[in-house]
Amino acid sequence: MIDLDIKDDNIETSKEFFVFYEVALRLLDLNNYQDSISKSLRILKENLKFKRCEIYIPDDDELKLFASSDQDNEAQSKEFREARTLAQKSQERIVVDNNYNDIVFFDKSKNIDLSNVVYISIPLIHKGEVIGVFAISLYDLTTENINQKITFLEYVTTLYRYAIFSNFEKDYKVGKFQELKQYYEKEFDLSYYDMQSCTFVSEAMKNLKNNVIKIAPNDIRVLIKGEIGTEQLSIATMIHKLSHRQNKPFVILKTDLLSQNDFEAELFGNKKQINKMHKESKMGKLELADGGSLIIENIDKLPLNIQKRLVDILKTNEYKSSYFVSSKYNVRIIATTSKDLETLVNEGKFYGELYTILNLVTIEIPPLRARDEDILYFINTILDKFNIIYSKNISFDNDALNTLKLYPYKGNLKELECGMEKIVYLAQKDIVTKNDVLLITGMVGDENQQKEYNSILISNKTLDELEKEAILNALVTTNYNQTESAKKLGITLRQIGYKIKKYNLI
Repeated sequence: MIDLDIKDDNIETSKEFFVFYEVALRLLDLNNYQDSISKSLRILKENLKFKRCEIYIPDDDELKLFASSDQDNEAQSKEFREARTLAQKSQERIVVDNNYNDIVFFDKSKNIDLSNVVYISIPLIHKGEVIGVFAISLYDLTTENINQKITFLEYVTTLYRYAIFSNFEKDYKVGKFQELKQYYEKEFDLSYYDMQSCTFVSEAMKNLKNNVIKIAPNDIRVLIKGEIGTEQLSIATMIHKLSHRQNKPFVILKTDLLSQNDFEAELFGNKKQINKMHKESKMGKLELADGGSLIIENIDKLPLNIQKRLVDILKTNEYKSSYFVSSKYNVRIIATTSKDLETLVNEGKFYGELYTILNLVTIEIPPLRARDEDILYFINTILDKFNIIYSKNISFDNDALNTLKLYPYKGNLKELECGMEKIVYLAQKDIVTKNDVLLITGMVGDENQQKEYNSILISNKTLDELEKEAILNALVTTNYNQTESAKKLGITLRQIGYKIKKYNLI
């Protein structure tokens, strides 16, 4: 409901009241508001005897025609274009006189000859920002009715201001819904472990889980530290699911997948507003996550200029949205990193103020090798997952399980998961042995296992395969010098030449 606070005596004629009512009626049609605005402009033109009525909206650094009372595109004079631009920049009403050589601030100039006014540009202002310009071309008029018509345009301008903003807002919300839908369908991956249902054995992870449960309901920013492959994203997911934002957007910015030129658009979006003139517009992840949680993976990968801009937003809780207006944002930021940010700050590679803002609550995940009590749980959980995916019934004998438990997992849980998937997919029999684990995954934990692995490789290869491998290794280590390779292998130059040709090594 728009409260215009218009008194009856301010609209002096029944005709103007009728025009106002008809314009308002057209603007209530939300299905095709661009066409509705054009129809309302035609009503103004025909009833108030204007030459032409138009609405322009900002498009990057210029104004573009959005709706018009006329279908033809009339050539615009330089003064008219300048008047619209000045109205946008100054947020003041601008008029052009009949001589086409004088552009005047209507509300600041005392001696305007209204009979000479042929063009009026009125900025449509919402929350201090220009969301459009209402432009009227007039025929030669006398002062007898021009004052009355300009006063009437003030009320009509209010209608257009609310109508345009309301419809931009509607299109914005529809656009956000569509982009979120597309994000969840194409980018979002729910294959992370449900940390809430995890039954940890190690005290370190039990304590970590309890801490997550305590901090999740609050809106405080969280920094999650841990080696590559630890459960950073799973913990971020758990924080979101246990918060009051659980049914709101959950958006992830994957910095590893972005080039230097993509960061700004991915995080903040582009400058074009969301409306029917700009279907190519894209919201940033910050805007998509409004009301919910934004996870910034590997925040140390953000360029410094993007870090500084993010600090400004975090300090003011305000960002420039896609539909013109600076808005209060409502996003919980959860950042992850595998780096020592404090060291990066000292080296000038990470913005100190961003580190201070993010480092309110820190969760540090111990590497998997430091909590080997949990490895068996994850082995069984992951095994069940891939048995279902690949329709198999794989299990491990005791030696195979011990091999998996003792492996150091420098890639942490991610390395374990990749190894398990290989085993389940490639295993030829239901019960997997230690030799199968070593052969399929190459998970060699110590020197003894390396010897076993080499022995298994040799026993599983033909004589030709072993010979080909030995010759290739000799060639590589001697930079493909056949004479040196032959000496290394204890064979003649003629023999190595024959073998190279046989195995097609060069």
